[in-house]
Amino acid sequence: MAAQVQYIDHVGIVVENADASAKALSDMLGVHIVHDEVIDAVGVRLVYLAASDAPEGATVQLVQPVAPGPIRDFLASHGEGPHHVCFCVDQIADFLCRPAESETKIFTGGRGRQACFLAARPAGLQVELIEMGARAALSERG
Repeated sequence: MAAQVQYIDHVGIVVENADASAKALSDMLGVHIVHDEVIDAVGVRLVYLAASDAPEGATVQLVQPVAPGPIRDFLASHGEGPHHVCFCVDQIADFLCRPAESETKIFTGGRGRQACFLAARPAGLQVELIEMGARAALSERG
């Protein structure tokens, strides 16, 4: 059986100030923060917003640069806005056996889950994959 996506995990949006963006989205849409973390190795703060506490729903991930790196570079050249769509999969390795993805690097992403950004960009879309994990951890703030 070919590798398959299980669900959309989140949509990543690069922002200058995650607190201000979270408040604006909360005021406008009623979403709330369900998880907030800094990943020093990547130089980002990730703030996850959801419409409810139900762990089944996809989230919005606000990505704020906190150190020099690719996200700060993206923000400087593109401004705030959509960055990627993240799909949850059983095993990332199943997707990386394709020749176009042979040099794709796996890293520890948000919520401690294994992740990667695919080299291929269908229709200009940056695609992140994240391995299945305990989605209940999403509701833990911290």
